[in-house]
Parts: sequence; structure tokens; C-alpha cells
Amino acid sequence: MLLNHSTFIGVQYRYFYEQINSILDKMGLGVLPPLLNDLATIRIFEPASKLRSLELMEQFFGINHSRKSYYKIAPQCIKLKETVLQKIVAFATTVGVSVTNYGSPVLPYFKKYSKKR
Repeated sequence: MLLNHSTFIGVQYRYFYEQINSILDKMGLGVLPPLLNDLATIRIFEPASKLRSLELMEQFFGINHSRKSYYKIAPQCIKLKETVLQKIVAFATTVGVSVTNYGSPVLPYFKKYSKKR
């Protein structure tokens, strides 16, 4: 193969995407709308606004969600906040992590705890 006849078309980070989605599934969050999980995944990869995240999903993961689809599920996502927090707390207790929610719309703060001797 001659490099002078090749064109670099970019890189996609599918392995990262698949691993984060596997973790989301183990946390019980795989039942949420795919767009919501995709937003969480890309914002771990590269924090950005929700609309910019839609562009980054396509660039880095090859996943295309339209702005229209985001605006369609946005009201539903607000209603899911309590469900998401319950699932995160339930998972965290099974792995020995305490959770503190500072009201962040992105991610709660996780802190590993250990018993004092």
C-alpha cells in the first residue's frame, strides 16, 4: 500500500463508546432513551453543551441524533431525573461507593468509602 495514495478520513472511538454503554447497562441505565445515554457518554468523553454534544457524537462515535430528536425527548428526560438518581444510588451501594448529588445536571459526585478501623 502506498501512502501517497491514501487519505486519512478520521478516527472513531467505538471501543470507548461500547465500554461506557456496558457500564451504563450494569448500572441499570440501559433502559433509558438511547439519546440520553449517548449524551452521557459523549459528555464523559468531551464535556460540551447538549447541542454541541450531538455534533461530537457523530464526529467521535459515528452516531447521528438530530436536534429535533433531542428537543422531542428533553421533557421526558427531566421526568427521568429521579429514576436515574435511584439507579445510580442502588448501583453505588452494591460496589461500596457513596454518592453525593450537588444538583449537577451532568453527573453526581462519587466517592469511594472505606470503614474506619
